[in-house]
Amino acid sequence: MLNYLRENSNYANGSNAEYISPTKVGRAYGNYKGKYYHSSIASPTLLYLTKLGLVQRNERGHYKYNKVTN
Repeated sequence: MLNYLRENSNYANGSNAEYISPTKVGRAYGNYKGKYYHSSIASPTLLYLTKLGLVQRNERGHYKYNKVTN
């Protein structure tokens, strides 16, 4: 899921990266696993990744990769 956000968050526009819905993330994960998934599989994982600071969540509940610089 983190790879999907990393690859699909649009950083071409600088800090205006695209936020992605948990449904879209869940479906992409399902395609990877060969099953049908939706937001119910992605949301708990994305909330955990938010707590770790690896992704950001907006007020609509959509997520984007938190680009970390060293």
